[in-house]
Amino acid sequence: MNYETYKVLGIMSGTSLDGLDFAYCIFSKKNNKWIFELQYYDFIKYSKDWKNKLSGLFYNIEKLEK
Repeated sequence: MNYETYKVLGIMSGTSLDGLDFAYCIFSKKNNKWIFELQYYDFIKYSKDWKNKLSGLFYNIEKLEK
């Protein structure tokens, strides 16, 4: 039997800079067919200070190089 399993934590922050999205999933391939299970998901909102810092980096690339 051909069987593969991957446990994956996905983390994303979009261009709106409202916060971080997390998703923990299990992907399994059994007999050449993929299935997934969403185990957990959450959202953590950025504080006003973090949002300002991140948006400042977006508009000023020189800060990223330091």
